[in-house]
Amino acid sequence: VMILSLMLVVGISVGGTLAWLTASAGDVVNTFTVGDITINIWEHNYDPKTGELKTGDNNLVKTNDDYKFVPGATLPKDPYVVVEPNSEACWLFVTVDAANNTNDNVTIVNYTVDTAVWTQVDGKTNVWYTQVSAADAAAGKTFNVLANKQVTVSGDVTKTMVNTINQNKPTLTFKAYAIQSANLSNAGTVVNDAAAAWALVNP
Repeated sequence: VMILSLMLVVGISVGGTLAWLTASAGDVVNTFTVGDITINIWEHNYDPKTGELKTGDNNLVKTNDDYKFVPGATLPKDPYVVVEPNSEACWLFVTVDAANNTNDNVTIVNYTVDTAVWTQVDGKTNVWYTQVSAADAAAGKTFNVLANKQVTVSGDVTKTMVNTINQNKPTLTFKAYAIQSANLSNAGTVVNDAAAAWALVNP
């Protein structure tokens, strides 16, 4: 026959007084801060005298208006988007808009978006995206826009087009946008594709 004896000790008697066993685990304090996304877009200044881009952070610009070209020319151009450190995971978008860039059915300045970095948004001809992970956003990362960092001038530009081109100069405009990717929803529907995310940006 096995007899089990259980005893519960709730205190220790010292000198006739109970000494209760107590302990404290301290506090758990939660502080909540709002996350953010910070982006920028830059390119290096073009030097028409050398036909090259000026290097260094002191030569970063938002506008390049010194480009001069001849038909068939290849011109350096390096717009890039920066996701600044301490940002949140996001959908990152870049748009490329051309103005006065067609003459007599000839596209004057041609460019190619770097498809190693960017994917075209479905249904959009001028909007491209990439997804930035939480780790890359926290550390900060740079995303080049144009393949080979250059544009080319059509060899079909003729002398008769020059006056019109000089009066209505071709321009390329690059813009960048970002929206969080974590917990993103629209009217209760989880957003998990670029087109839906772009619809929320809606610049």
